[in-house]
Amino acid sequence: MRHLAVKAACRPFIEPIYFDSIVWGPENDMHPECNLYEFYGPSNLHRGEALLFKTYEAVRNSPDWESTLLLILFDEHGGCYDHVPPPTAGQCDVAIAPDDRIIPKGEKGGIGFQFDRLGPRVPAIVVSAYTPPQTRLHDVFEHTSVLSTVVNCFGLSLGQFGARQARARDVGNALSLASPRTDRPVVPKPQISLIEDAQQELHSIVHSKLLGAKQKPVSDLQRTALHGAAIFADAGHLHERIDQIENELEADLLLVEHEAKLVKNKLF
Repeated sequence: MRHLAVKAACRPFIEPIYFDSIVWGPENDMHPECNLYEFYGPSNLHRGEALLFKTYEAVRNSPDWESTLLLILFDEHGGCYDHVPPPTAGQCDVAIAPDDRIIPKGEKGGIGFQFDRLGPRVPAIVVSAYTPPQTRLHDVFEHTSVLSTVVNCFGLSLGQFGARQARARDVGNALSLASPRTDRPVVPKPQISLIEDAQQELHSIVHSKLLGAKQKPVSDLQRTALHGAAIFADAGHLHERIDQIENELEADLLLVEHEAKLVKNKLF
């Protein structure tokens, strides 16, 4: 960890695009589409790979390559079968509640869950000039291991991020080289077929999506999210229109309309 400890530490988090946007571009979060409109075709896993490639290339070609640690995390396992059962509190140190607040079953938002087990395994990739090729760590980690890595690397105050983080291992064992690698490994660039995506999207819209969205009413959660978007965009005049929306098609068309206006205002 000593290799990465610098005085002016920068700890950015890179989030993907969660749905197709004519402002930000195609969805690249490796999830299925959540909206009716798909400007760039159905959600494509290759776009998530392209985001990783772009990020890795920026790090690999940076003058800060030797002092940068790139952690690539996933928040879920994607429904894939895993032969390893999730560990319980008796099998690992980090299967504990982050604090002493357990909401009992019967109270609002409570099921009495004790945080005494972890979930299914998810991928995690460490990229560093101090990591040997083919390194694998077989200890039990969880997402607060990111916090432990930052805390331990930069000597931050202990006990500030809950009991689970206090026990979570950092990824320091992956940084085992005494001097940085000089090879800066090249990885292949993912290829995406825009024509194939467009053909699939046309077929999908014509056969199901428009009709399905028109028949599906807007949920209270969706309507609340629309009001939140209007507040964020300082578009108070939309609240009355949002209250009158009856189905998901109308909601999606509203979002498309105002994204188009945003683009127009940025271009002209």
